[in-house]
Amino acid sequence: MKTISALIVVIFVIAAIAAIVAVIAVLVSKSKSSGRQTSSPIPQPSSQTDEQSEIKNVPVEEILKLPFERKYLLTKNEYYFYKELKRVADKYNLVVLSKIRFADIVQVKNSEIESKSEWYSNFGKIKSRHIDFALANPDNLYVMLVVELDDNSHYSEASKKRDEFINSVLDKCGYKIIRTKGPNNIEEQIVNLLNLNNTDNDISQGM
Repeated sequence: MKTISALIVVIFVIAAIAAIVAVIAVLVSKSKSSGRQTSSPIPQPSSQTDEQSEIKNVPVEEILKLPFERKYLLTKNEYYFYKELKRVADKYNLVVLSKIRFADIVQVKNSEIESKSEWYSNFGKIKSRHIDFALANPDNLYVMLVVELDDNSHYSEASKKRDEFINSVLDKCGYKIIRTKGPNNIEEQIVNLLNLNNTDNDISQGM
């Protein structure tokens, strides 16, 4: 009987030792794993866009080999229109702005969104769009009027949708807009929309 009791005690001691060894092994494993994570953290998503990361990683010598060259800001047709628009702007003490990023005159209204994803979704609708011309107060560059020069490309269904979107957003933000195919009657349209005085050529609107 004593032999059996002693055997049970031995088995219990061996089991206890095995359990302790197992616990120590688990703790050591976790410690090593934690050490590896500290020295080499798991990569986190970058705040940069893929495009920014791609540009950042291009060596200077490779950039110099890329197929880029200088170009004019305006096409011939746009420049012809610009000269007439500038004549009118100078007459009424306004300044002409050209090739304006839509997101520079329109922004997402934070009070009307509930999350960052919603903000980015709405910003995505305006970030790649541009305005042809704008007339602004020369003292503070407050935009008084947007002018879009519509060529034949605006007849496509996609362009019509794009124009409708821009018109609606500009209207929501309180901008006045002229869509024209050329400089004909442009002065008359500007005067009427901005309620300009033909006699004193003074613009007092703005911020």
